[in-house]
Amino acid sequence: MNYLDNEFEYAIAFFALSQSCIIKRPYNLFHRKNLYMRTSNVKRSFGNKKTWDTPFVDWFLKFVKEANHSIF
Repeated sequence: MNYLDNEFEYAIAFFALSQSCIIKRPYNLFHRKNLYMRTSNVKRSFGNKKTWDTPFVDWFLKFVKEANHSIF
């Protein structure tokens, strides 16, 4: 069922969903082999730990805003 009747809103939501999924994938790969490295409690000074810890909805809203700003 499509909850967004407006084709532009649907396109923006699909874009935001896709981008959110891409950014949340561990180490930019779709696998869980090294997931223990993400969940282990060690001090990190670089990497994409912040990306991993940011809630999915925050990324979704960020990409919706990004898409809306690019529309003119």
